[in-house]
This record gives sequence, structure tokens and C-alpha cells, in this order.
Amino acid sequence: MKIYVAGSSKQLKRVNWAQRMFRENGHSITYDWTKDFKAELDTFEQACKKCTQGIYNAQAVLVLIPDNSHTSIGAWVEMGISCALRASQKLYLVASGKGKIDIWKHALDQHFDKDQNAIRHICLISGEKPPRPKTRVVKQIT
Repeated sequence: MKIYVAGSSKQLKRVNWAQRMFRENGHSITYDWTKDFKAELDTFEQACKKCTQGIYNAQAVLVLIPDNSHTSIGAWVEMGISCALRASQKLYLVASGKGKIDIWKHALDQHFDKDQNAIRHICLISGEKPPRPKTRVVKQIT
């Protein structure tokens, strides 16, 4: 499945982790905006166009809701673009996180509090095996 992961530029590790989980499970990322995030100002417009194209090329969009939902304009713009595209093409829209999203809930296919659950859900709907949770080996004390 082709997936676009939107999120806050202040949470790049979170976005990179989600992208890695999808890639490890056989999915492709339509555009990794985190690589262009630190680009010069004159390439910012190009990066925005690439983000829009990445959303347009996606079959599913995962929006990682920022913890402080007032700090990320980009994630909300990406969600808005996703909502607009849904009118003309099939696009599965999922969000995860505990940030405030009341205004968007009507537009989502699913919302999860935890990123892992959202990723698992997208893998399931795509027909792929969901990622297995990492387990810790704990010695049993006898």
C-alpha cells in the first residue's frame, strides 16, 4: 500500500519511526518530507508541492496528531489536503495521538490514541500482516 505520513516538524523521530514501520511491513512511503524539512527557504515551495503530490499519490494517509495541536500548521494543512482529495479519489484517512482534533473527527476513517494501533490498522486493511509488537525477554525468577 502507498502511504503518506503527516506530522509535526517538532516530532521528526515519531514520523520517521512510523515510516520505518510501514516500510518494514512492505508498504511504500509516497514522500518523506522529513528529508527536505531542513531545506533552504527557496526550496520550501518545492517541498510543499512534493508533500501535496505525496498525499495525492497515497492510498492511505496517517496523520500523527501533535501532542500540542497548536504547534503544527503543516500537519493540519496535510490533513485538510487529504480531506479535499477524498472527494475525488479513494483515500483512507487515519489519525493517531491524543491532541485535540474535534473539528476533524467527522472526516476520519479511524482515530487511535496510539501510533502503533493506527499502523497496525492500516496494515490490516491493506491485507498485509500487521507489525508484531516488540516483546521484552524477562527472566523468570524461581
